Amino acid sequence: MMVSEWVDGTPLRAIPSRDRRLIEAQSLMRDAYCQSMYIDGYFHADCHGGNLLWTEGEDGGKLCILDCGLMVDIESSAAEGLLRLSLHLAARDWTSVVQDFIALGFLPNDLSPSLLIEARGIFQRIIGPYLNVGGGVRAASAYSVSSLLDDLSSATVKLPISLPPSMVFLGRAVVQLEGLALRANPDYRLVDDILPVAARIALRSVPKNKLDAGNLEEERQSLLYDLLYESAADSPSN
Repeated sequence: MMVSEWVDGTPLRAIPSRDRRLIEAQSLMRDAYCQSMYIDGYFHADCHGGNLLWTEGEDGGKLCILDCGLMVDIESSAAEGLLRLSLHLAARDWTSVVQDFIALGFLPNDLSPSLLIEARGIFQRIIGPYLNVGGGVRAASAYSVSSLLDDLSSATVKLPISLPPSMVFLGRAVVQLEGLALRANPDYRLVDDILPVAARIALRSVPKNKLDAGNLEEERQSLLYDLLYESAADSPSN
């Protein structure tokens, strides 16, 4: 038996670019998908603008997600691995990024020492610009998630990168969400939006002993706090 409910709202694809509703919806989408990706391990993998409705009520606007026919599970170990990967990317710790790729199954665990060193250089060269570039429309278009995935795909010529189906779906969802966010703000940069939220989630939900076990040095924890307070205005609700 299928049970459905009628929801009055406006599809995000029908809302004009830079509209206030689209800007508010983007913030809600970010919080919802960070919760799904880093904590719940269960996400909606078909989040195009027709499946996302903006609704208005007495208590303000809300985001309604429709059509849950394509829901994807992420194992708890993978969800924690994605959180660690995000933190190591924020810290530009490329050695740990390589180890995270291995732990997540993106790279085999029997890479030779020389290939491990090469992987570190490749990731720094490919991913680094996406973390360091400034804002602006040209930067946003040149350093999108879609172009990053294309660049990582080209790296498979030298590295045996392989993504499990759940991560392929996650990448697809992130590309869709970034497209909606760019309609809300042409200067939008996913890195600036997601990494501070990842830092907050880590500081809020990961036990201190796990952070210690992850060898997060003082300067890296300091960087997390910088991320935390620099974007305090965008903090998701606790």
